[in-house]
Amino acid sequence: MSTEDATSGQASAGETATQSGLDENVAGALAYILGLLSGLFFYVTEDENEFVRFHALQSIIFSVAAFVLYWVLNTILMSLVFTPGMWTAGGGLLFSLISLVISLVSLALLGIWIFLMYKAYNGEMYKLPVIGNLAEQNV
Repeated sequence: MSTEDATSGQASAGETATQSGLDENVAGALAYILGLLSGLFFYVTEDENEFVRFHALQSIIFSVAAFVLYWVLNTILMSLVFTPGMWTAGGGLLFSLISLVISLVSLALLGIWIFLMYKAYNGEMYKLPVIGNLAEQNV
């Protein structure tokens, strides 16, 4: 929480309060915690703090992009399962490779998610290559 100077009523250096009453770095990190839901919450509730709005919007876009990527990969995998003759002539190897790719992508997305929370908590406006630019333009 923001500490206030008893005489001036202003937040101390490095601790900018938000409309939610949280420090901006905490609110920025929490914008990622539940992905789309927490991103929407902080994007809608924070009218003035650009740091929090940026991280909230980046969280929203990242969550949607991750969902779409995961959905596409799983759709490809499931289409292989129900393809006639899939399990003959090396189909099992293809299934295993796509399953491995999905697992690696999931692990990478988890790592990026944790990294973004860490950067926001440290007060950095870290931008993902494409998603960060979109978020920055729309804040």
